[in-house]
Amino acid sequence: MYLLGTLGEMSCEVRQLYGPFGYRLSVRWSDKPNDLKVKKMALEEISRLYDELVDTEFHVMPAGQFHIEDIYTKVKSNFSSLCDDSYLCIDNCGRGHNHPEWKHAVRRALDRLKRISPRVSKGERNYWTFK
Repeated sequence: MYLLGTLGEMSCEVRQLYGPFGYRLSVRWSDKPNDLKVKKMALEEISRLYDELVDTEFHVMPAGQFHIEDIYTKVKSNFSSLCDDSYLCIDNCGRGHNHPEWKHAVRRALDRLKRISPRVSKGERNYWTFK
């Protein structure tokens, strides 16, 4: 769901909305029209990445146990057009960090699949197993 309205209505405000994964996001809008366009494009890319990973059950990952950083590397090499390192978590929400937002989509997809798919399970801290 995207917010509708003029930039004047959204200027310099923090808005709560539900993002492409059903998670509540705090989004800071600015006066610059390009910021809104970039933010919308980034959220669309992140949504497509999440959908692709869930729909294919991380087909890019072979069977075995992998550290989350190895999963990020594999996902980025296979979905480079959907993994924008310049769009950071801090750009998306007020309490974010300086990590690329697409990594959150990867973790959300893993979390979703561990509940619905026998292919993905959580291992020790920062490790995931693929069957």
